[in-house]
Amino acid sequence: MAELRTDNYFSFPGFRGLSANTLKIIAIVTMFIDHFAAVFETELADRFPFLVMENGLNVLRAVGRVAFPIFAFLIAEGAKRTHNRWLYLLRLGVFAVISEIPFDLAFNDTSFETGVIEFESQNVFFTLFLGLLSIVVMQLLDKINLAPLSFVFTLAAAWAAEEVLHTDYGAAGVLAIFLFYLFLQTNSKVKAVGVVAVCLLLTIMFSFRFSSAHPMYLEEENWNIMPFFSAGDGRYYRYNLYSLIGMRYNKYEIWCLAAAPLLILYNGGKGKHKINKYVFYVFYPAHILLLWAVYTLFFAGGQG
Repeated sequence: MAELRTDNYFSFPGFRGLSANTLKIIAIVTMFIDHFAAVFETELADRFPFLVMENGLNVLRAVGRVAFPIFAFLIAEGAKRTHNRWLYLLRLGVFAVISEIPFDLAFNDTSFETGVIEFESQNVFFTLFLGLLSIVVMQLLDKINLAPLSFVFTLAAAWAAEEVLHTDYGAAGVLAIFLFYLFLQTNSKVKAVGVVAVCLLLTIMFSFRFSSAHPMYLEEENWNIMPFFSAGDGRYYRYNLYSLIGMRYNKYEIWCLAAAPLLILYNGGKGKHKINKYVFYVFYPAHILLLWAVYTLFFAGGQG
């Protein structure tokens, strides 16, 4: 019988909810779909134009936005459950290092000829590591009644993810993991609100991160729309609330909210069928390396 905890998890008549393993499977499937669409974006657009909406949104990449909130939530849940927080941190750190070469090959245009690693952006395991580290620091400080100081460390970790390591999901990802952990300490109703709030925070923060690097170019006849500033090159740019919620400059992150109902349905159990946890760890670098290899062999003329 699957483990089922009902102390502060939602229960539904006739429905046992979603286990941790079910959520992990949903996360890795949607992540694979996202990365498949990212690696083969041009090829898919040419062969399957119906996958790209009129506003440029790639449906497969939108599906992939579900993955990170689930991973972040499960890292926070794992921090509650783990018997050895240091081993948990070590696993994430080791797989962050292992995953970096496949990540750079697939997404940062490195190659065996020019170098297989670069430091402009790092894979999502680094984000997960920093998020868990923030939780561990809070747990340690809580033992000496200094838990509020952990917020300072968390902000520093978020800054490091964003400005130093340039990790996937950056500061937004680290803060999401930390906040998920806080909400997991509450009752089911507060937790449900917290899940939605954190998913919304991810949407806003990551969309702002995207839009701040991609300001909207305004034609001269549109200058009267709202205040603008000059970039010094004769062109004018503006930012607005529309960009912050990801509907204009980033069409994808709003789909993070689709993960919220799944997380609310989490029942606190691991799942009926035991799956070795390393399967989920290994899947990340393995599937990225596979996608890169297929693309390189069949679509890039064998060039790295």
